[in-house]
Amino acid sequence: MKNYKKGLLCIMVLSAMPLIAAENKTIYVNTFDDEDNINADKCSLREAVQAASLNKAYGGCSAGNTLNGQKDIIQLEAGEYKLEKEISPTSQIIIQGKSPADWGKKSPLTNDYPLMGKLVSKISGQNKTRLFNTLGSESALTLLDVELTKGYSKGDGGALYVAGPLFMDNSAITASKSEKSGGAVYFVAQNSEKSLSLNHTLVEGNNAITGSVLAMDCTANLIKTKAKISITNSSIVKNGNLNNSSSTLDFCGYVVANLSANTIAKNIASSSNSSIINNVDSTGHPLSLLSSLILNSNTIVENTANNILYY
Repeated sequence: MKNYKKGLLCIMVLSAMPLIAAENKTIYVNTFDDEDNINADKCSLREAVQAASLNKAYGGCSAGNTLNGQKDIIQLEAGEYKLEKEISPTSQIIIQGKSPADWGKKSPLTNDYPLMGKLVSKISGQNKTRLFNTLGSESALTLLDVELTKGYSKGDGGALYVAGPLFMDNSAITASKSEKSGGAVYFVAQNSEKSLSLNHTLVEGNNAITGSVLAMDCTANLIKTKAKISITNSSIVKNGNLNNSSSTLDFCGYVVANLSANTIAKNIASSSNSSIINNVDSTGHPLSLLSSLILNSNTIVENTANNILYY
């Protein structure tokens, strides 16, 4: 009887294995080329985002999670994905880079496993294009273990132009530029409260005239936009330049901002009325009386500006 039960259990497990495999809805990107439906054997990042939006196979990508309202997970490999033009997601997606964790080594800071190495999955705009734009869809974008680099826009938002929820964890935005506002991120909260969250994220070497790291849309439909911003355990370093940067973090509209346990260092805002953190009501830059700014346990050192905090 015991052998019969063991045999039955083995059959049940083996029978369930194809079903378990079939439940894996992750879309795996297997080419660094920025192709769009030209090679059925290759799944590019652009095609993966499109497959997630369509809820069906596209290019060389699988359909992903086809249940309505569910987020799709897009898995990247180690390497650099070079975009020829921006990507505009129209559904909720999670873009996940290859983990930089080394479970064979201990962290010298925590004396525990794993040792976190440098990010190995990068998405590059090659200094000629913005990376992501969710203005049209207001869809949620989550980035994990990914470095966004070398984004560029003649308008707002060098790397990211977001109008929906944005969450980044253990990621980075580097070397991106806007000719106007939001060198790393330009944030628009159009119709309802939207959230932006950066956790364990490096923001370095970005530049714009207003908000070399972050700038916002102040009004939409004649009312102050409502945004909830959280930046925690992150490093905001070496952003802005001596020529034309007026601020690093630029808050406006109806904003609830919480900056906790960050390092904000060696940023530059150069004009005579410049600020590292700009949080004031002024002409063309409305700030609601209901707005709030919480600074908790941050290290803010070696920045260059007329004001460090203009509040």
